[in-house]
Amino acid sequence: MSSPARSQLSGRRAWLPPIAVVAAGAAGSIVLAAWSPLAASDPLRGVVTALPLVIALLGAAGGLALPSREPSGGDRALASELMLLSVWIAAVFARPLLGLAGVDRALAVALVLLLGTHLARRLVAIGRSLPALDASAVPPAATPMLGPRLFLFALAFYTAVLPWSTSQRPPDGDEPWYLLTAHSLAQDFDTDLADDYRDRESLRFLDRAIEPQPGDPVGPSGEIYSRHAPFLPILLAPFYAAAGKHGALFAMAMLTAATLAAWWPLARGIWPDRPRELLAQWSVLALLPPFLVYSHQLWVEVPAALMVTLAALSIQRLSHRQRRMDWVVLAATLLALPALKLRFGLLSASLLALAFVRLARHRRRLLVVGAVGVVVGAGLLLYNRHLFGNALRIHEWQELLLYRYPASDYVSHFVGLFFDLAFGLFAAAPIWMLLLPGVVRTLRSDRALRLGQDLAIVCLPYLILVASRREWFGGWSPPFRYPLALLPLLALLAVPAWSDLRHSRARAVTAMLALASLGLVVGYVAAPGLTYSFADGRSRLLDS
Repeated sequence: MSSPARSQLSGRRAWLPPIAVVAAGAAGSIVLAAWSPLAASDPLRGVVTALPLVIALLGAAGGLALPSREPSGGDRALASELMLLSVWIAAVFARPLLGLAGVDRALAVALVLLLGTHLARRLVAIGRSLPALDASAVPPAATPMLGPRLFLFALAFYTAVLPWSTSQRPPDGDEPWYLLTAHSLAQDFDTDLADDYRDRESLRFLDRAIEPQPGDPVGPSGEIYSRHAPFLPILLAPFYAAAGKHGALFAMAMLTAATLAAWWPLARGIWPDRPRELLAQWSVLALLPPFLVYSHQLWVEVPAALMVTLAALSIQRLSHRQRRMDWVVLAATLLALPALKLRFGLLSASLLALAFVRLARHRRRLLVVGAVGVVVGAGLLLYNRHLFGNALRIHEWQELLLYRYPASDYVSHFVGLFFDLAFGLFAAAPIWMLLLPGVVRTLRSDRALRLGQDLAIVCLPYLILVASRREWFGGWSPPFRYPLALLPLLALLAVPAWSDLRHSRARAVTAMLALASLGLVVGYVAAPGLTYSFADGRSRLLDS
């Protein structure tokens, strides 16, 4: 057997034990879901049910071969964590016997803090083992198996948070209609919701029966369709068919974790000489809001973030070497973005423009991708025209005349995307304010010109479009949910700021921001409803 074939076979065998561990954990959770000793109305029942899968995901991550230098006392730390987990489980089951009412929120927070501490310890160990690579290496070196490991870390964290959060906060906003469409696809294999409204099928995942939204199209035979694109429900339908609402939400957690796994090789290619800074920024991106909040909610921005990250990664890889799979991923993501949501077509156009700049030798192939994209986009517009009587669905062409809005609105909305206390990124987790010194450090680096150009090409057109939105009834700005798809790219700018931690002043400021962010996470876990803000720009958290 040749050496490459032997290496490939060895790599496949390395995956078998982690897959078996995850399968065993999933089986344990399925058994607990059917025969849990906790009452069906117990808000912690779902958390206990998910524990076998969470532990299995963490164990599978440890089974992937990646050398790491555990800090001294690593075995003792693991033993202490297992003991604390045992105490937590005992406390959950002892509540009815001891009459401990009102401790559910504290127990939920305690589990998240325990899991977060465990992940922090393992990430520190990985960070100590990561070498700083040659920044001039072409192609940039990769760390094998770290991407899958980070995927499992993130998925374990989201899986632990999901049952509690969803038990405290029902689907809201547009989420019920995405779920209802996924239900129709899973049960009836169509997107006609007329029978689902008539039979009150939304009671399967909601405590109320929902009605059609304004602007929903009606067919000639009484069919009723959602005004939302069916692409996300199509992704969720198999998971909904397997496990209902929780299956669909778990699929969203998987999409979020996949985004974070794809971010690592993208960031490593840009900052190969800053492995520990990258891991610190990955922790912020993965374990704190806004991704922590949206990992178990049904919004199109999460799969859009995955597609944007994969497209940028494909362009980066194709600029160094040509692989057919990278071309397939690039074409698929560019075509899927407008199908997911029409406004994401601007992201596809921006990413295609970036590909023309960075892959100048392959412009003929890119022209073919662009031509197919134009055909697909025209097809979507014609489909909307036929179904809704409006190519933009519920929007009007006049909304695209961005010059009609005053410049002051663009400035206030753009600044509000980051600073607004109700909707801004920095209010969700103050540690994201490291973007500010990170931008300054990036501009001083030798990669400033290329990275700045790339991010300007991809991000600025879409941020300008988002800043033009005016439907928030007096709010300072649209919510950061709209540019969430760009957060993995924006996070690249914060990486150099972590190098400042060798200075005492920078360490003090970062520690304060981190503590404030941790406090918000505790609040969001204890009371998930606090993550929502009012449409008039007020903060639910500050009001409370």
